[in-house]
Amino acid sequence: MKSNFKEPLLSLLMSALIGLFIGLIEITVTLFQPAFLAILLRDGLMGILIGTVARLLFIDVFRRTGNERLGFFWVAMVIAIISSLPFAYFWAVLGSFNGFFYLGVLLVSESLGVGLSMIIFSQSRHLNQRLMAKQEAVSRDFPGR
Repeated sequence: MKSNFKEPLLSLLMSALIGLFIGLIEITVTLFQPAFLAILLRDGLMGILIGTVARLLFIDVFRRTGNERLGFFWVAMVIAIISSLPFAYFWAVLGSFNGFFYLGVLLVSESLGVGLSMIIFSQSRHLNQRLMAKQEAVSRDFPGR
């Protein structure tokens, strides 16, 4: 039971770290505001949200189609949409939009999110291949089982 929670918790931790990294970039670029802890908390939670949604989406697309490239494509699209929502809100409410800064943040979060998905997928695939090889070895050694 403990091992069933290890991978999702690791994914949540990595997603939060990506969100915190993006938050640190935001704080550095915006000349360090006094409410930096609130910004870091918000960006960490946003990282958890994006990472969880991306992971579940990839698993669902891969389970339905068996195509990991299609899964990574949809993960990239969802990360782009979720990441652009706060920027669209600021543009609609404040009427200002610094495209280069937001594009940079979007590209960094996109790259880190898709990279995390690819790493988790390749680790899982490698583990499954090792388990299948061991299962075949056991079935050869003990044909009655």
